[in-house]
Amino acid sequence: MIGDATLICATTMRNEAWILPRFLECASTWADHVVVVDDSSTDGSAEIAARFPKVRLVEFQRPDEVAPYESDRWRMRIEAARAIDVPGKRVVMTLDTDEMLSADCGPDLQRIAAAEPGTNVAARVANLLPGLSQCWVPPDPCVIGFVDDGSPFTVEKSMHVLRVPSGPTMELAETTLLHYKLFAARRVQARHRYYQVWETESGLRSPLGQYRLYHRGERPERWVEPVREEWLAGYLKAGIDMHGVDDDPAHFDALSVRLIAQRGPATFKRADIWAIDWNRVAEEQGVPLVDPIDDPRGLGTRLAHRWLAATQGSERTLPIRVGERLLRALGW
Repeated sequence: MIGDATLICATTMRNEAWILPRFLECASTWADHVVVVDDSSTDGSAEIAARFPKVRLVEFQRPDEVAPYESDRWRMRIEAARAIDVPGKRVVMTLDTDEMLSADCGPDLQRIAAAEPGTNVAARVANLLPGLSQCWVPPDPCVIGFVDDGSPFTVEKSMHVLRVPSGPTMELAETTLLHYKLFAARRVQARHRYYQVWETESGLRSPLGQYRLYHRGERPERWVEPVREEWLAGYLKAGIDMHGVDDDPAHFDALSVRLIAQRGPATFKRADIWAIDWNRVAEEQGVPLVDPIDDPRGLGTRLAHRWLAATQGSERTLPIRVGERLLRALGW
């Protein structure tokens, strides 16, 4: 505890063995309790979590086994954190398993513990790049926790939602959220392919919207900064390896290839997923195919993808907005 506040780190996992030990090691250095909501993991994640004394493991069965909705899962982790009987204030930090608070978070945790109930907490995000010497830091901070006042967590069912109940926000002065998503480049590319496949199949987002959203970290030169020593020093001193992670795309590519095989390649011709050999993926994952999965894109679609790649990061300019309007008129 810090003062009269109990610090709880709450996360949701589904086959996160690639990063989970590092997440739990880091969180255990500053949290009083670590809530892990297990979303039907099959890769040994639950067994890994059970090895950590501070972890409270909660089972969760998602309503839809295919849809990667965040709202149901994140509601569950807030409810699980609130189920812990604590004296005084309850501070809940809602992190994903590929996110860690920087090791210099101590002073900010003191500030959070002293904040009024109902206060949300935001931090700037450092997307760690391969090599762990540089990071991509977009300008907008991310809300990552709250001082609990019992406010309801009500969000629409969606893939990408706010993490916490609504309330006034305090931005942290020193703490940085270290995000490992881009560090494991092959895995994140596979995850984004799956999101595009599922969103196309469900009609959740247009092909243009998918491209702009899931490629926004691929041209990060505007916001690249060096990784600061103080972000990692405390963890390294504690013997936590902050470098090695498993960069395996198999889990998400297996989900994608099953949907492609079920619906047919033509359904996904405008999704930017055709840089890999899906027939090889199907063979490796044991997914039976009635017909080979061939790239269904014609010349026009290929040119559209090239234009989107060339203009990524410049979409606020007038010529690019005109081009996007034309693509939307063509069904993008």
